[in-house]
Amino acid sequence: MYNILKLFIMGDIDYFISQVMWVNFIMFIWFNTDAFTDYFSWVKIFKVEDYKNYIQSNRRMTYPDFIFLNNPNFFTKLISCRPCLQFWIVLSTGFFFNFSSIAGVYVISYIIYKILNKYVY
Repeated sequence: MYNILKLFIMGDIDYFISQVMWVNFIMFIWFNTDAFTDYFSWVKIFKVEDYKNYIQSNRRMTYPDFIFLNNPNFFTKLISCRPCLQFWIVLSTGFFFNFSSIAGVYVISYIIYKILNKYVY
């Protein structure tokens, strides 16, 4: 068991856990809250006012889905697709934590996110 765990982590366990927690925190904020739309409503480029008007009629629409619906391009697909965005968040948090455990962080954080999304969020 220890060898399998060491294969995924390849580094310090504290950095691994911190990275998994930060990835899930960012994913939670982006996909499960209105924090982004509340804090950036003053920036016109994000079209938050259009989103707030749109959800008056369609409550189940999230902001990532809304921006992909209005601007269907590669970038908006990346930030509205949960596994795609999670991969890029894991890659970017590797700069701060540890690049050697990217595969393990991605797998573990995706599993944790799916479990939390099903039972908690």
